[in-house]
Amino acid sequence: MRLVTYTRDGHTGVGIRLPDGIAPIGGYATMLDLIAAGQPGLDAAARAADASERLADASIAAPLRGSSKLLFSGVNFITHILEH
Repeated sequence: MRLVTYTRDGHTGVGIRLPDGIAPIGGYATMLDLIAAGQPGLDAAARAADASERLADASIAAPLRGSSKLLFSGVNFITHILEH
């Protein structure tokens, strides 16, 4: 399941990227809200994927907006570990 933040007609929402478009997940204003919901958020995402509504003309946006923290990892590959 590929969760995305999308924009369409000036509206931002969260959804699931599928081959035939984006399935909007109702009830969550941001991706952070969806993540914070835990299992109920995952259940809502599963229901959205099974529903027939698709947004073919939506644009994919940055997944997380307004986060107070950014986490980065510099050890993505074994060669980075060996550079010391």
